[in-house]
Amino acid sequence: MELTHKTLDFEVKQVGAPADRTLEFIGSTADVDRYGDVIEVEGWDLKNYQKNPVFLWAHDYKQPPVGKAVKVGKTDKGLLFQIKFAGPDEYAFADTVYKLYLGGYLRATSVGFQDLGREPITDKEGKQTGWRYKKQELYELSAVPVPANPNALVMAVQKGVVSPREMETLTGLPFEQALIEEVVEKRVIPFKDCSTDPEDAPWDGPTEMKAAEVQDLKVMCAWFDPENPDVKGSYKLPHHRTKGYKLVWRGVSTAMAALLGVRGGVNIPDANRQGVYNHLAKHYAQFEKEPPALKDYGELNLRLIESGLIPVSEETAQAIEAFYQGMERFRQAVVEALADFFKIGNEPEARAGAVLNAKNKAALRQAQALIQQVLDSAETQPSEEGMGQNVYSLALNPSPGPDGGRPAGEPDFIELLASTQKLHQLVKGGK
Repeated sequence: MELTHKTLDFEVKQVGAPADRTLEFIGSTADVDRYGDVIEVEGWDLKNYQKNPVFLWAHDYKQPPVGKAVKVGKTDKGLLFQIKFAGPDEYAFADTVYKLYLGGYLRATSVGFQDLGREPITDKEGKQTGWRYKKQELYELSAVPVPANPNALVMAVQKGVVSPREMETLTGLPFEQALIEEVVEKRVIPFKDCSTDPEDAPWDGPTEMKAAEVQDLKVMCAWFDPENPDVKGSYKLPHHRTKGYKLVWRGVSTAMAALLGVRGGVNIPDANRQGVYNHLAKHYAQFEKEPPALKDYGELNLRLIESGLIPVSEETAQAIEAFYQGMERFRQAVVEALADFFKIGNEPEARAGAVLNAKNKAALRQAQALIQQVLDSAETQPSEEGMGQNVYSLALNPSPGPDGGRPAGEPDFIELLASTQKLHQLVKGGK
């Protein structure tokens, strides 16, 4: 079951005595959010959540909860949660999160829910601008590291609310790098949790970009040039459809490959690459796939990533490249050897007065056909759609599945070897 996650801004206030460590969150969920969506308050089904009312950190089920809901309900303003946080002696990280919410440095939370009924929201021209969720079942509530303003977390450290070390634990970044990220992330377009197209859906990035308006590109892409925000050419790495903003897997893998350097890469500042990578990695998770590491890759691995496949080790990549280079040397050797002995044309003729009888001419024509078969097998580059499968089939021998192809040995490689052997026999005069 795939849950939908929505980040919502909440009004936060302390309830009860300070020693209770309880904060009240009221979210205006009936308002249009930053993505153009509306969640109807009356549509919330809270029964399952009330059975296990934990307050998580960033939807991470592996970490202990930072708190628990002691009260959950629906109000005129939206959902209401009263969250009791773990104390510093119980869970130090929970205490950090509590202090940031209490001081107003964090305000957003994220709901994880199962969509049970929705309808599109359209503008006056009939273009879809978002979704209206009419019925949904709440499964979990999470604190998320979305500050109330761009410099809120940095300010929290500067004012002594939390220490630099607590900040590093919270963000996973050295404090100095977090200061930089507050600036450079302004160029990275925020992740949007959209519905997905089928994994095998086709993708044509230039066509989608051409059909889009600038407002669409603010959702469809992963990076933009803030100096020219009203120019379509300022937006890069599209991976959502223009219509309905559906997420396309081949768009995500193509954007990731471009970020990593395929076909010359994408021209964005180095300081923004981690942020763009984080954005795309979240989309990989939507398709239940592991993103490639953010590092340098050879051309073969870049093409595999672009095709939506898993990169291979450098040793395996070198072996595959050596295989194709070996086949190219074989092709050249066969062509040069036969060209030196025969004049190969539509009507083969003997060289240096040699006489070819009908049987030899037929054998030569058969040799020509086999040469072409070998050349086609060794020389033809896989298409963008099938490159990964062909490479995996010929050299990697993976298990069958969507990330691989036929196991090595059936039938491409075997046919190639058989054709080569027949050619060798014919040239030598064997059967």
